[in-house]
Amino acid sequence: MNQIETARTSLLASFIAALAFVPVPALAQAPVMTKEAPAASSPLPSPTPGQSAGAPTPKQGLRIGMLIPHRTNPFWVAFAKSSQEAAKALNVDLRIVDHENREEKQIDTLQGLIAGGVDGLIVVPYNTQMGPAILDMAAKSQIPVTIADRWPGVGPESGKYIGFVGTNDEQAGYNIASALLRQGCTKIVVNNGVRGVSLYQARTRGRTKATTEHPEVQILRDEYANSVRAAGANTMEAWLTALPGPEFDCLYGGNDDWAMGAWKILSDRGVADKVKIAGFDAIPEVIEKLKQGSFSVSAGGNWHEGPLSVVQMYDYLHGLKPAKPISLVSVAVVTKDNAAKFEEKFYKNPTVMDWKQRSRVFNADAPADFVVQVDKP
Repeated sequence: MNQIETARTSLLASFIAALAFVPVPALAQAPVMTKEAPAASSPLPSPTPGQSAGAPTPKQGLRIGMLIPHRTNPFWVAFAKSSQEAAKALNVDLRIVDHENREEKQIDTLQGLIAGGVDGLIVVPYNTQMGPAILDMAAKSQIPVTIADRWPGVGPESGKYIGFVGTNDEQAGYNIASALLRQGCTKIVVNNGVRGVSLYQARTRGRTKATTEHPEVQILRDEYANSVRAAGANTMEAWLTALPGPEFDCLYGGNDDWAMGAWKILSDRGVADKVKIAGFDAIPEVIEKLKQGSFSVSAGGNWHEGPLSVVQMYDYLHGLKPAKPISLVSVAVVTKDNAAKFEEKFYKNPTVMDWKQRSRVFNADAPADFVVQVDKP
């Protein structure tokens, strides 16, 4: 599968304004998700039989609940907005709520969605420890669940949920770190993101692979921190105290919002131009920084997990099990060279996706995975 502080661009403001929300920790290691995932056993509750006679007739009045970490973090804004676009195309009532990235609030918020009456649930778990409790709650209410973004501690083959929709985070972590290291890093500081959250675990595996391939680069700090901007600022304050100068020339951030907080401190100290910065999510502010040369690399498009989750649940409610138990979004690496194209395609004049054609209710050959491409429609 959320913390915006200052300096939000007008582009971000308009992007956020476009979204209408409807009211209504030992840790399990997430497996390496590949496109050769094993077939899932039949999830519960069972889908409606009878699809063999042909494509099912689209249902009216379906209500799907979606639980995400944040309403304001730029990534989750994009996730929710694109999810609503898919729901509109499929004529689904999508109710989006958030748990403010708080473990103790997730259960209460989910109970509210269930009490409001939904046909299916899309959930971004707080972490792998919360996954089983969430799935048990939904099972007691006989509501099918799609898990998005963060691994829930058990796989789809458990039969506890219908499928997982995520990002190929390990490959993305490797690609981002490799792009950063190719720019001439000698000493790097690393924020791996939130400890125990599956997507950050995967990104860390990818980043570790990349840094291992560059033994000439010294890793001066290798830490974990919350994903919010304030945490980025606090961590960078501590690093600059311990490593004045700064003594490092590259920064690998766990995500863009955290990296923006770190950049702000570097900028306030007048040393931002001495540090190459990598983030993740390609939020509008970072796209601007990439174009200006203030950031070196990010990656984006992973918010397409949201609409893919809506499609997966929609198909299931029509008796169509997921073609694959694990669907993955492959993100685009964004640098100064292609930042303007990324901005044009996904923010300024976003490509209109035909989400019906991603549903097997309307297209029997609809792909389960999604590849984010900057240079192609």
